[in-house]
Amino acid sequence: QRFEVIDATFPVVTLVNPSTNIQVLEYDTLNIEWTITDNHLLDSTWIYYSVDSLVNLIAVDTLKFDSLSYKFKIPEGVTKKAQIKIVATDSTGNVGSAQSVAFEVVDNTKPTIAWTELSDKILKIGTSVDLGWTSTDNVGVEKVDLAYSKDQSNWVEVAKQITNQNSYNWQIANDPSTTLSLRIIGFDAVGLSDTSIMSGYTIKVSYPRITSTD
Repeated sequence: QRFEVIDATFPVVTLVNPSTNIQVLEYDTLNIEWTITDNHLLDSTWIYYSVDSLVNLIAVDTLKFDSLSYKFKIPEGVTKKAQIKIVATDSTGNVGSAQSVAFEVVDNTKPTIAWTELSDKILKIGTSVDLGWTSTDNVGVEKVDLAYSKDQSNWVEVAKQITNQNSYNWQIANDPSTTLSLRIIGFDAVGLSDTSIMSGYTIKVSYPRITSTD
């Protein structure tokens, strides 16, 4: 009596790299390497990426069975729970898999910051003006530096490393100029920065007015 022997042996996948708890910058390339053994013909290999300890899997690519390495560009997104998972199938549909240890993806996304132009181009000494700006970052713009200049070469500090609130009340400097520029530099938690400059302003002396009661 004839009978059929069915392959029920799963492919054995071993992840070679990454093999330790590492730190990788966003947008950097991670070299993934693995080995696969099986008693039967191998079919395909799938690569997955996760940012939440494999709770959710992001499909990266599908490869032929003889591919044993892959260069993966880390996408935007900071996490300490990143993992790679390799899944292999053989010709009879058996599935084997392996996953990396958790690794950290470190912030590498620059913030963006931009002034909100003032409605009045003339700033009077002895008064104050509310400076405003917009800022965005994947983690957050935490600190800002503010400065002004008459020539965009020599900058005078207004405020340094203050908490970012997207606004600042500036007491106009006693420094008359018809070529005033204002600069802001925004920093995120790891020190990445962006700069915005607005120009075309005037600091003008404000003389007191004398009124007669006669």
